[in-house]
Amino acid sequence: MDERFLSWRINFLICAISMAAVIPLLIPIKMKTVTKGKHTKDNNRKENPFLIFGFIICIFIYIGIESSVSYFADTIFTLELNAPAYGAYAISFFWAAMAAGRFYFGRINKIPTYAVAISLFVLGIVLVCIIFFRQEVVMLVLFTAAGLACSCIWPGIVNSAFSLKSSSSGKIMSYLYLGSGIGGMLIPLIFGAIMNLSNMSYSFLLLTVLSFGAGAYMWKNTKKESITE
Repeated sequence: MDERFLSWRINFLICAISMAAVIPLLIPIKMKTVTKGKHTKDNNRKENPFLIFGFIICIFIYIGIESSVSYFADTIFTLELNAPAYGAYAISFFWAAMAAGRFYFGRINKIPTYAVAISLFVLGIVLVCIIFFRQEVVMLVLFTAAGLACSCIWPGIVNSAFSLKSSSSGKIMSYLYLGSGIGGMLIPLIFGAIMNLSNMSYSFLLLTVLSFGAGAYMWKNTKKESITE
């Protein structure tokens, strides 16, 4: 078989084989049953549709930022820095840092909302630095920092949304996945359109504004939680 035939298809084969290998590990898992009528302090919070919508917007923004940064990392090293070899390292460092952070935050039963807000603010600061710095090693550090900042945002938003009403967790999760899918599709599309019309700095400026906006919302919700508790 021609090696060129497998050049790009091998990536999909690796993903397919990896997913097939993981599926059997999920079969013996026993899920906890939820007893109706059992309430905790978190479950007593009144379900607010506007609050849930805010979390959906935040997850929409976050997935859009995550997708844009990972999709266009190679592009910025190729077009802006003329160092395409570093693009692959940036993507690898971004996801490696996120994986390490997810492992750490996965050991925490409840991620505080303020930690999500701070992570979004830190991510916004990193995105600002990406706009102004144009040195390969510094950019690698910034992409690593971006992955680390992203690590607690997704589980933190999901945790905050679930704390509203655990009995509606299936419905809330469906809404969050809806926001994730739309954000992962729409924001990179807008990012690319802005890059084509002007330059990549304005695209990252958009991500920066979105990150600070989502962080402000989560910080505001932190104050609401402290009042209700």
